Amino acid sequence: MRLSSEQVALIRQSAEESFGPEARVWFIGSRVDDSKRGGGIDVDI
Repeated sequence: MRLSSEQVALIRQSAEESFGPEARVWFIGSRVDDSKRGGGIDVDI
């Protein structure tokens, strides 16, 4: 996945703060494919 562990932790922390401790985060799109380039950070909460 083309996100640092710090980025992942911050996104998960933000989701928990916004939606509560039961929030689950899935990363989708081109960022989860190491062979691709570009793209935004797509998440499903």
